[in-house]
Amino acid sequence: MVVVQFVATWCFPCIATVTRLQQLYDHQQSRGMVAVAVGWDAEGAQVMRPFADQLGIRFPVLLADDALRNGQTSFGRVAMLPTTLIIGRDGRVLTVYAGVAEEGMLEPLIDEALGKPVR
Repeated sequence: MVVVQFVATWCFPCIATVTRLQQLYDHQQSRGMVAVAVGWDAEGAQVMRPFADQLGIRFPVLLADDALRNGQTSFGRVAMLPTTLIIGRDGRVLTVYAGVAEEGMLEPLIDEALGKPVR
């Protein structure tokens, strides 16, 4: 299963959520969790690389393109940053969480997704 988190360098709540995602990833990767951040900044790698390095993010950080920022996705428009998607082993989006998830909110959703068998 995959947790995708949309973040930006100028989004202060994103700093807290992406570092929390790193902690969850460190704890759950042995169970099959994959984490990916998608940087929303138009400046791309120029600002996202230092952002990820400074925060100690060790999972992949991808860059959103104009189509993604304009809502051309299979899961709808990302209207708020941070937004976190939990995608099951079957490729379906199980949860979309917009905003800052309080500690303890994502863990049961990730546990449930990890517990589901591959189809």
